[in-house]
Amino acid sequence: MRFSRLTPYFSLVSFIFIFLAGVVLMVFVSHLEFDQMERMAEGRNVSETQVIGKVLEQDIEQLILRSSGKEKAELQDLPEVERLYEKIRPLIHGTEIVKIKIYDLNGLTVFSTETAQIGEDKQANVGFIAARNGRATSELVHRQQFSASEGVLENADLVSSYVPVSESGQVVAVFELYQDVGKLLDQVEQAKWQIGGLIFVVFGALYWALLLVVRRAQRVIDKKSALLETANRELDQRVRERTELLYAVINEIPDSVILKDGKGDFLLCNRAVAKLYNTTPDAMVGKHDGDFGVPQEMAEKFRENVLAIMAKGETEIVYEESIDAQTGETRYYRSTKKPFRNALGENQILVVATEISDMRRAQAKIEESEKRLRYALAATGEGVWDWDLTSNVVKHNTQWCRLFGIDVTQLEHPIDFFATLLHEDDRAKAMCGIEACIKGGSDYASEHRMLHRDGSIIWVEDRGRVVECDGNGQALRMVGSVRDITERKAMAEALQAHHEDLEKLVAERTRQLVVARDEAERLARVKSEYLEDRSKALSLVEATLEATDNGILVIDSTGKVTSVNSRFAQMWQIPPELLATQNDDLLLNHVLEQLADPQHFIRKVKSLYEKPGATSHDTLHFKDGRVFARFSHPQRIGDEVVGRVWSFLDITEQELAEQRVLQLSQVIADELEASEHQRGQLQALLSAIPDLVWMKDANGVFLSCNPAFGRLMGAEPAQIVGKTDYEFFPPEVVEQFHADDSSAAASPTPIIREEWVTYLSDGHRGLLETIKTAVKGKDGQLIGVMGIARDVTKVHGLLHEVEKARAEALLSSEAKSTFLANMSHEIRTPMNAIMGMSDLCLSTPLNDRQRSYVSKIKSASSALLHIINDILDFSKIEAGKLQVEQIPFDLETVFDQLSSVVALSAENHGIELSYDIESDDELLIGDPLRLGQVLINLISNALKFSAGGNVLVRVQTEKVSANESILHFSVSDEGIGMTAEQVENLFQPFTQADSSTTRRYGGTGLGLAISRHLVEMMGGRIWVESEPEKGSTFHFMLHFATNGRDRRQGIALMAARLAEHADRPILVVDDSPISLHVLKHLIEQLGLPVLAAPGAKEALALVNVEPPPRLLAALVDWRMPDTDGIETIRQLRASIALAGNEVPPMILVTAYSHHEELQEIEKEIDGLLAKPLSARHLYVELANCLGVATSVPIKNRRKSNTLHWHRFQGLDILLVEDIEINREVITELMAAVGLHVRIVGNGAEALAAVELKQPDLILMDCQMPVMDGFTATAKLRANPATQHLPIIALTANALVGDQEKCFAVGMNAHVPKPICMDVLYQRMVQCLPVVAEPEQAFSAPLEPPTVVDLPDFPGINMAIGLLHVGGRQPLLLRVLKQFRDNQGQTFEPQFLVAQAAGDWETRVRLAHSIKGLAHTLGALDLGEAAVVLLDAAQKHDSEACAELFPEVLAHLHPIIAGLSRLDKLIEPNLSPSVDKILPALNALSELLVRRDTAATDMALDLAAKLKSTPQHALWDEVACAIERFDFKKASTALDRLRADFVPAAETGRTGDQDD
Repeated sequence: MRFSRLTPYFSLVSFIFIFLAGVVLMVFVSHLEFDQMERMAEGRNVSETQVIGKVLEQDIEQLILRSSGKEKAELQDLPEVERLYEKIRPLIHGTEIVKIKIYDLNGLTVFSTETAQIGEDKQANVGFIAARNGRATSELVHRQQFSASEGVLENADLVSSYVPVSESGQVVAVFELYQDVGKLLDQVEQAKWQIGGLIFVVFGALYWALLLVVRRAQRVIDKKSALLETANRELDQRVRERTELLYAVINEIPDSVILKDGKGDFLLCNRAVAKLYNTTPDAMVGKHDGDFGVPQEMAEKFRENVLAIMAKGETEIVYEESIDAQTGETRYYRSTKKPFRNALGENQILVVATEISDMRRAQAKIEESEKRLRYALAATGEGVWDWDLTSNVVKHNTQWCRLFGIDVTQLEHPIDFFATLLHEDDRAKAMCGIEACIKGGSDYASEHRMLHRDGSIIWVEDRGRVVECDGNGQALRMVGSVRDITERKAMAEALQAHHEDLEKLVAERTRQLVVARDEAERLARVKSEYLEDRSKALSLVEATLEATDNGILVIDSTGKVTSVNSRFAQMWQIPPELLATQNDDLLLNHVLEQLADPQHFIRKVKSLYEKPGATSHDTLHFKDGRVFARFSHPQRIGDEVVGRVWSFLDITEQELAEQRVLQLSQVIADELEASEHQRGQLQALLSAIPDLVWMKDANGVFLSCNPAFGRLMGAEPAQIVGKTDYEFFPPEVVEQFHADDSSAAASPTPIIREEWVTYLSDGHRGLLETIKTAVKGKDGQLIGVMGIARDVTKVHGLLHEVEKARAEALLSSEAKSTFLANMSHEIRTPMNAIMGMSDLCLSTPLNDRQRSYVSKIKSASSALLHIINDILDFSKIEAGKLQVEQIPFDLETVFDQLSSVVALSAENHGIELSYDIESDDELLIGDPLRLGQVLINLISNALKFSAGGNVLVRVQTEKVSANESILHFSVSDEGIGMTAEQVENLFQPFTQADSSTTRRYGGTGLGLAISRHLVEMMGGRIWVESEPEKGSTFHFMLHFATNGRDRRQGIALMAARLAEHADRPILVVDDSPISLHVLKHLIEQLGLPVLAAPGAKEALALVNVEPPPRLLAALVDWRMPDTDGIETIRQLRASIALAGNEVPPMILVTAYSHHEELQEIEKEIDGLLAKPLSARHLYVELANCLGVATSVPIKNRRKSNTLHWHRFQGLDILLVEDIEINREVITELMAAVGLHVRIVGNGAEALAAVELKQPDLILMDCQMPVMDGFTATAKLRANPATQHLPIIALTANALVGDQEKCFAVGMNAHVPKPICMDVLYQRMVQCLPVVAEPEQAFSAPLEPPTVVDLPDFPGINMAIGLLHVGGRQPLLLRVLKQFRDNQGQTFEPQFLVAQAAGDWETRVRLAHSIKGLAHTLGALDLGEAAVVLLDAAQKHDSEACAELFPEVLAHLHPIIAGLSRLDKLIEPNLSPSVDKILPALNALSELLVRRDTAATDMALDLAAKLKSTPQHALWDEVACAIERFDFKKASTALDRLRADFVPAAETGRTGDQDD
């Protein structure tokens, strides 16, 4: 186009542009004017509203109150409307306000200047809604006709405003005002045309000025355009010539030259490129790499790379590879890519690629060689040095630096630095060797000492050679290596020294061996003699105890009797059967009944318990006149008092003699001068008494004594009389004697002391029991003090021997218990894994043989685990660690749980198990778990030793008081029975009736021993009655406090519901007398009459009478001889129907409820009752058959492995756990059984959550940051509102001491990690025994698990890991990934930081966490290493921690490295509806950020969609936070949930594109 054509185009375009600009500017100014006018009108309306609202505030409020509930007509007639109108009219007269309406907050028009509009509803109006929310709004409206307060307006332009009226910050009413803005609009319109004219004038002048400038410029351009065209033609010719030359040069270049456009397509290329692609340069133009056989992925990579470089606009060098289209060979290139824009501004890129294939292959070979060299050097552990002689700089590898403790980042040093490291004694030798090598000698080799940076000396082997010389042969470079030979040198020196020592020791050893042989023979003889003497000593102790005239009683620290001798039983007249019961309460009652003053006896015992270390002796007086001397001494092990030994000596005769002595002494005092003959008799009597007897006057002068006392004093009685103690004893001893004498003189009763004295006659020491009493005359004046002493040295020694023997026994028992507990713990872990994997295997498809094998494995494992549990219980009992609880329970629940354990076993043995319970409708206080354990042991024994027949469990109740009952339990069988000798040893541990019992029936013999201990710990006693071949009956009696009636429906309530049928009997048919008796008893408890028959014949006889009985129901046993239950039912139906009577419901009763035949006959019966029965089971079945209403819950006790989790549905459960992995595992396991939990991360958060909403149950981790579980529990227990809130501890510490710590702070139960859901269920039942069960049980969805062929990860037992997550492979893979990415990365640095800071608390927490997680995931070796580290951290042992921490890392690092393969195994968690869910989650996030309560409604809608996704556990955390209105926490949890969805969505889309 020539420039001469520009002028008309420019003129036209300029005119159009200026015209449009003027129009736009005019419209813009008009719009501004309109906006300003509207804002002015709205402001005026608002100000008017405020004035009217202030002036008429009371009138408006009164009108709104009166208008409530009025119809439209009534509103218009209200006097308040008229009064308000009269007041408003003058306020708006003369203003632009033409109408006012007032609305209440419900949108009702309560006032309008146009009365007809009063009563209209504006509730849905947008302007009203905004004003009610506190925001004024306005709009401009035009009306052809408008009814105003002053009349009708024609063609009115109005501004309508809705304005809120507020009082104390609250909106109380809404005003709607109409303002006439016609005049303002006219002014705006006039201003608009004035401004428009001005704009067009200005723009017209601008247009003519521009037009003149353009015309002048055009004339200049036309002149130069001719010259430019000539130059262009010449330039085009030159360009064509140079282009052809450029093409020729490019084609001859061996490098590949490419020009591509902005899409990555070829614009130009040379022959080198065309040859590579097996085509011509011209054929490549307009195409891309993929069109010439280049793989699609590689072609797309080329395109993406050039597009990215063009986008950045910077030159880049790229290393690429391509495929030779002719040979298929891969070629490597170094490509320089320069982006630029052409003359049209289009993106283009120039690529010059140089082939480096040969260089790449050579480089690969070099790298491989260097790699092998590095490996070789690393394997040898040698340091390498490289000395540049021209610069005197030596370069080293890192191993050389490590060898001498030098910083590995400093790899270059001057040669002088090497010299400083040489030992001063070896420096000259080493440097001479190096100089000789440099001067042309042989290779350098030297063994010398060098200095480490820490000051230590190391021996090295240093070698080197010259590898580079100049033209004159002068060395330029020397290379060598060095290795540490310190150990070799030390070993060589030690070997030499050892060799020399060996030669010296050979002769000495030979001599010593001869001596040692002789010594060994001597020691063997001594040991044999020692063992024989020890056996004799023990035998002597036992014989002495039995031979002594004293009765010996030994008790432990709790007051329980542990040992007595036969003399004790004889002295206290204790019958053997009472001793056999081992009931201390009965024994105490027997003792107290014989004493004259039992309260004195009890006070004395209590005082000694208050002072465990005190010794004592006193005298006991019996009702029958007997007198015992009682001695007591504490039993110690070391410094600890573990019991007390009591010795009783019958001193009746001595007491009588002493009384006679006292009487005679009194007579002597009174009648001293009366009868010398009587004095002689008294002296003879005193001489005959073996005890020491003396008498002093009030001044301490001896009046008389007997020869026994003379032996103590070392003098004859005549030499003692008239003297005092000072003449025989030291002053300090005499002072003590006088103090005792003064106490006796002042005491109204004799005083008794024990004291060690030295016999002056022969110097031996003895322990005397001394009785001193005051002797007074008839006038009450003190005559003197009489003393009687008995030597009890031998008794004291005997007590000491008993105490020592008991201490040794206790130490032995404690060691055995510790061993048993450790052994049981070590076996239990793999045994649980075997049983768990057996359960998982049985839940998969198996053929009959496989199912048989796996079932046998599980059965054998269960038996072994039962034995281990018995051993562990027994060890706890012996160690005194077994605790008995005192909690409310009902007997029916105990027997229901009992049935779930033993009923199926009874059925398999072909035995009928029956319960005969006198009453089970009271709440008892005791330990239901231990009671059930005793019953299970006894019933299991009865089933094991019976071959068919019956086993009867009977419970009889004796009401002691309103709050106490005695329950007598008995378990009877019809088995093999026992002899009296076998019964005698029956309750001993590891003991059975005879040695063949274990071989024939199995078992360890621990069950009965454990049962005896448990019964005694619960304050009862147990015994057995048995005869060979007739069976056995085991009895035990227990005392229970009662807590009123069971709050559930009891037997009385059941009977009341059946009362209307009390005149109709129930027919019972059963061939077993026991079952017949039990059924009759149960029916009579319900208040119904019974007709009993042992068989079909007798039953038919009972119904075929006149008049026939109106039976309420018939209970018929299934398995009966002659005629079975089904045939009996058929005959009864036929007989009753034939007589024209109504056939009652026929209920089949059986102990074989699992039998498959029942499915075939179920149509012939109306109900089924499974033995053993209870009144509740019978009532429910009768109620169902008779149509009686019942709300009594009943469980299927036959399903022995079913846990009724549904009873806990609806509970608010709070999980307190800081580790994300544990939270996910626990929430998944809880969700699988229909339970949902709230989650917090530590104890402080738990306290806040409880304060916000108190849960029904807390699952509390113990080791957590911020606040641990112990502190949190203690704070909860200190609060009266949460004192009884159930708390279950979750911790990896499962030892008895850890459990006691949990119980000490107030936790109710303890569940060890990894969590076993069966154990958790039992603990929840224990903490929540009376939770009402929902009508419909939870049914977990039967979704097929995702089965992946899992590889073997190093250090992880996948079987145990699967067991701990309930067999859920996806869950296990997820938690393994979390462990790898979280604890696997943070444990080491966090532990090192804590170690450097001396932070023991953090080290304990980290070790505890890694231990628990390792055991959960099946990383057993890591877990055991963590256990040892945790123990060291708890003991604050720095050296042990420093040594054990690397061992933990040695197990941890291979596990983390092996888990790198997890990402390929984890399937994308993309649900089919993720594209719909993700936008909803984003919308919910926005609501949470705005704190909009609409988030609660959206959460309810999302709950159903997310329930079935793998992310449901994360969603539960979000939902719980929203429910608590904790939007901040909910937003944080939602971000994690969205992050879990987004990668899955992206993975899904990528997969679609690939397909």
